[in-house]
Amino acid sequence: MKRMNKVLAVILSLAMMITIAPANNGTSKAAEEAASGYAKIHDPSIVIGYYEGETYSDKSVVYGTQNADNSRKKIYFIFGSHKSFAYSLDLKEWKTFTNNINTSAATLFAEDAKWASMGAKSAGYWNIHGNLWAPDVIWNPDYDNGDGTKGAWMMYMSIAGINRNSVITLLTSKSLNGDWTRKSAIVYSGFDKGDYDYTKTDYKAVTGDADLNARYMVKDGAKPSIAAGTTFKESRSNREYCAHAIDPCVLYDNGKLWMSYGSWDGGIYLIELDKTTGLRDTTHKYQYKVNESDPYMGIKIAGGGFAYCGGEASYIKKIGSKYYLFISYEGLEAAKGYNMRVWTSDSLAGPYKDISGDDARFVGDGVDAESGTYSMISRYGFGTIGTRLMSYYKWNHMDYGFVAQGHNSVLSDTDGKNYVVYHTRFTNKGEYFEDRIHQLFVAKNGGIVAAPFEYDGETLATKAYDAAKVAGSYQILSMVNVKAADKECVTEKTITLNLDGTVTGEYTGTWSQASDGPYATLKIKSASSTQSKDEATYQGVFVEQTKEGTKDKVMCLTIVGNNDLSVWGYKTQDADPLPVKTADPAQTNKPATVKGPVKGKTYTVGKLKYKATSKTKVTVTGVKSKKLTSATIGATVKIKGKSVKVTAIGSNAFAKCKKLKKVTIGKNVTKIGKKAFYKCSALKTVTVKGKKVKSVGKNAFKGIAKKAKLKTPASKKKAYKKLFKIK
Repeated sequence: MKRMNKVLAVILSLAMMITIAPANNGTSKAAEEAASGYAKIHDPSIVIGYYEGETYSDKSVVYGTQNADNSRKKIYFIFGSHKSFAYSLDLKEWKTFTNNINTSAATLFAEDAKWASMGAKSAGYWNIHGNLWAPDVIWNPDYDNGDGTKGAWMMYMSIAGINRNSVITLLTSKSLNGDWTRKSAIVYSGFDKGDYDYTKTDYKAVTGDADLNARYMVKDGAKPSIAAGTTFKESRSNREYCAHAIDPCVLYDNGKLWMSYGSWDGGIYLIELDKTTGLRDTTHKYQYKVNESDPYMGIKIAGGGFAYCGGEASYIKKIGSKYYLFISYEGLEAAKGYNMRVWTSDSLAGPYKDISGDDARFVGDGVDAESGTYSMISRYGFGTIGTRLMSYYKWNHMDYGFVAQGHNSVLSDTDGKNYVVYHTRFTNKGEYFEDRIHQLFVAKNGGIVAAPFEYDGETLATKAYDAAKVAGSYQILSMVNVKAADKECVTEKTITLNLDGTVTGEYTGTWSQASDGPYATLKIKSASSTQSKDEATYQGVFVEQTKEGTKDKVMCLTIVGNNDLSVWGYKTQDADPLPVKTADPAQTNKPATVKGPVKGKTYTVGKLKYKATSKTKVTVTGVKSKKLTSATIGATVKIKGKSVKVTAIGSNAFAKCKKLKKVTIGKNVTKIGKKAFYKCSALKTVTVKGKKVKSVGKNAFKGIAKKAKLKTPASKKKAYKKLFKIK
């Protein structure tokens, strides 16, 4: 939790040093970690840029858009707290860099420091360098540069004060690697009618009020809710109501620019920005509505009530048609329980709800609506509101566990993949931290799931796997509550997905895979309990990954339940085959079945049908699958235990298979019948592996894709040109 006290100030100062080298480790260990390639950026915000030329250097201009001929190269940047920045070409190897924020922070943020440093004289330990927190960066194509051109990088930086007297301010740059120019403050917090005078902020300009409304102030006689042991005059700002002006997330939605912000205290809010200036749009007025909106702070989307409950580090990303709100819970230190939660909404402004239906602004029925707190009841207990993305965890093959994962951003890459980027601490390294990147997927229940292992180039399959590919024994991690103070981690359990659709092991129930892709559904409960409350329906995906810390490729499972808990797993062995049915005793005296095909009969193998022309030869016959997208007509096929040659493709064999895109014809095929691929309008590629095709029937390829390609052995290219002239 971001509390401005002396202990945390020391921790944050240490964090700046930690980004350079881990504390309390030997030289060899430090060298090992420095060479790991991981970014070491606290509160990472990731963004994509583009540069020109063969190689990137610190002198390269990093643009916000690709150029017309698509020749610029993509590069990833992470911006974080304590003036820490890094870049990567592949999301794996990261290098740090500096800009004028590193060298000239005191000058650059002098205007903001007037507000944020108000407690410095009496407290004696505030400085600008340890209080630049959690910037968010976005390319704004609509920004008016004032010289007739448009487009600029915009950085929204949090300048944190000791007494919640913080401010978020805007900087701009033509290049993502800087330098940056400060423009103006966006929103303030911690103001009152005393030492922290509200007239020094934009309160009047935004609200139009002639005086500070009483709800922004602590009531007479009440104590401000601030950390014990303070040595400075406290602000009378009502922290149980007011948002803390840090942790911005800026995004476009339907042509408008928005910023969410806030940390603990009164909750997390959303305000509209002017896309031509990047500053607050003061023409957008917000009504006072309990737990929903405020004239100064904007639209309330989460949290409130101050008592360790508001959450922090909001990040909103639209994936598909849904908006996903990520928030981090609890304390950021290794033993304080940091963890990421997710809610979803059909609208940017909410309401945001988790899978079980809890609103991000409320605990539930019977709770004081005005406080609007969603985790006051937990206080470092992980809570029950919000879908938990991951818990403290440790895989058996690893020497240490991952703890205090949080303050994430989300990247939607140009190839359609989505990633969560966050910092994590470890069970054996004190407060040393590194960044991790996991791919994200959307489950059928609308929830977000993270891949079990860090990203290593994997891609989600576009169609369902064969049951035998995904069935088998899995080592799983169920992301349940842990004793964070002890750095306790969830550890592996074993389940088996059997071919008959049952789940056995330490969880029991049923499983299935959707027909339209690798989407998993598990209805399971703990085998050690008979209580119905332990039952849940989980949904997610099967995805092949590199097992972290190894080079092994394994089938993985990541799912989330209607109980808001996530489960990760990876496959360790295949499932036992289904038992073979025994013969009917009445049939035991009958002659054994003849092996191999019988002339004239039709057999189905996979999705294709074959008609036997002899015991050793077959012809592909009528295939009527509306979902067939590709077909391999092999050189041989196994029928009733015998391998036979595929020598022909019959007339009308694939006629009107309108989703068929790719066909591979084996080396033994000599004949392609009339209308074999008639009106296969999606067919783009026909690959002929052999040299034996002697005849092609009339209209065999009529009506296939106009830009279809034929691939044949080099020596036969001319001979096969006739195939596509028949259309």
